[in-house]
Amino acid sequence: MVGVKRILEQEIAKEQSCIEDLLVRITIHTKRGDYSLASERGKDMQKSIKKIEHLKQQQENNRNFASIIERLAGKGILIEAVKRVEN
Repeated sequence: MVGVKRILEQEIAKEQSCIEDLLVRITIHTKRGDYSLASERGKDMQKSIKKIEHLKQQQENNRNFASIIERLAGKGILIEAVKRVEN
């Protein structure tokens, strides 16, 4: 789960960086009066935002799963058995 957590964090950071770059491009295109390109970059930004929302939901799901595993382990249920059911 630690590896998955790191991958999700990296993907979120990548998309956040993309959004920052796209905001700069939108500003430049708007100042130049190239509204079509500004609009396209806006659509790209919306895709990045949606991806971040999806990744954040995955993070939350992973946290919830880890919490369930911890509670089960506390009750003496073997984590390996739960992991086999997961796959």
